[in-house]
Amino acid sequence: MMRQPRPPLHKDTNHSCCSRNHPITSASRMPTMLWHKMLAVTISVMILLCCGNDGVSAEVLQQQTDSDIVISEVLPEVVYSVSIMKEVSSAYIVQKIPLREGQIISELLPTTNSEYFAVLDFGEVMTVSRVTSLVGSIVVLRVLTEYAGGATRVYVINVTIKERSAMLRFLQPSYNAKVYENLPSGTELQGLEELEAVGGQGEIRYSLLGKSAKNFAVHRTISGMPNVIIQKPLDTEAQRQHKLIIQAADTDGNDVAEAQIIVSVLDTNDHAPVFTQNVFYFFVPINMSRFAMVGTVLARDGDGDKVLYRLVYPSNTFTIVPQTGQIMLIGPPEATVYELELEAFDKRKPTQYSEVLAKAHIEFRHPSDSLLNLDDIEEDSHNNWLLEVEYPERDLVGHSGNQALLSRKKRSQVRHTKEITFSEADGAIQGKVVFQLEKEIQWETFKIRDDNPWVGVDANGAVRVKQKWDYEELGPEKTIDFWVKITNNDRNGIKYTDNQRVILLITDVNDEPPYFINRPLPMQAVVRLNAPPNTPVFTLQARDPDKDHDIHYFLVRDRTGGRFEVDEKS
Repeated sequence: MMRQPRPPLHKDTNHSCCSRNHPITSASRMPTMLWHKMLAVTISVMILLCCGNDGVSAEVLQQQTDSDIVISEVLPEVVYSVSIMKEVSSAYIVQKIPLREGQIISELLPTTNSEYFAVLDFGEVMTVSRVTSLVGSIVVLRVLTEYAGGATRVYVINVTIKERSAMLRFLQPSYNAKVYENLPSGTELQGLEELEAVGGQGEIRYSLLGKSAKNFAVHRTISGMPNVIIQKPLDTEAQRQHKLIIQAADTDGNDVAEAQIIVSVLDTNDHAPVFTQNVFYFFVPINMSRFAMVGTVLARDGDGDKVLYRLVYPSNTFTIVPQTGQIMLIGPPEATVYELELEAFDKRKPTQYSEVLAKAHIEFRHPSDSLLNLDDIEEDSHNNWLLEVEYPERDLVGHSGNQALLSRKKRSQVRHTKEITFSEADGAIQGKVVFQLEKEIQWETFKIRDDNPWVGVDANGAVRVKQKWDYEELGPEKTIDFWVKITNNDRNGIKYTDNQRVILLITDVNDEPPYFINRPLPMQAVVRLNAPPNTPVFTLQARDPDKDHDIHYFLVRDRTGGRFEVDEKS
């Protein structure tokens, strides 16, 4: 229901019964806010006085009536101030009164120009006609509310009608800002160069609203422009985006403007991979095929980066696939129990390595164990390791007795590892042949065993550049490590398949420019007036992705007339 100001009540003085000086006339002098509460009681008293009551005196009736009147509690007024443009149309919401449970709107009390406004039952105060004629004026609205217990409260709304150009406003309804995680308190957000509010009168005050407002604060830059700083280091993994409301208000608080700020927290490589277990246990049959997978280890990176794996100490028996964490058997076991130390690292810059190493416990089981059955033992056709039953006095790990044990005989099928050193520049041209693998006989063909992003192998043994080599993108060993399968298809009466490991040791070249690590950029600093020469202002720091790290600093543009200089080495 819409409530507009009610017209004032008029007393009828034509009745002789009301012309006498009865106490009821004092009601006209009571406060307006109590008049409507006593109206029903007053009418009943007037009827009794005019018509009589079978000999009961008017004084007794008045005393009885007075005893029934309860004076309601009047709560303190609540005052709001708001500004609106003169161009607003009808039904424009000026202010929303927050009603509590049991509180209802009674009426909009009559004031000067209050007929331009109305109040709804839910507390919205709105315009009912255009207010262009009121430009430059302040309309004071008084809204009466009632509580269930009989208490009343008046809300005062001071409405200032302004020209559009005089209204306080932000240049944009929404701003996008960013900041790197883990930066110290006081770091400014980037992207808020045009945050200032325009219009209004006097000094403008800024404040932040929203759930994340406690993590930020508004401050003014050296030029006097407002900006937002962080109150504490932020964490991308905890919250990648914060939504704020920045509010600008003029001196008297009548004019208020708001805009949204969306803050993106940029990720840095601040989390090292962590293994999911300290020890990974694997139990495998002793007749396992060469190049079979023993098991997989797993590490997780808090930044969500791709995790790579390596063996801390190289092994002739096992290797680990860097991209997947799968442990592979590459040579005949010389013992029944192995423990490998594992390290995980990511591919970001700077590279983060796992702080705690993990272990892989690998145990080979004999056929007599419950894990295996003696019927499972047969010749392995994949790698031609011959499995046979022996009865030696001592096995590989020192057990003795008459129990049937396993031993392995093999042909020489893993060729000597080939290591070659190359410069990063040697792999600059895609498709270039960097070296040739040797053949033992002329009919041998070559094939790379696992896909490698850096090199490919032709059937004739030529090793080609697959994509341009990047020293900074290689793992911590700075090598290109791959296996090649060598096959002879029985052209000379012999059919076999050999394997050879190839390791390319890559050296760095100076092909990456240094970059500044200071945040934020550009930097701002305050220098004390009349500071003596050689006074430090701030320190710029840069990093060189290349290996040399020999960085020099120079001023390339100086708009201060030679008042500042930079130390070349620091």
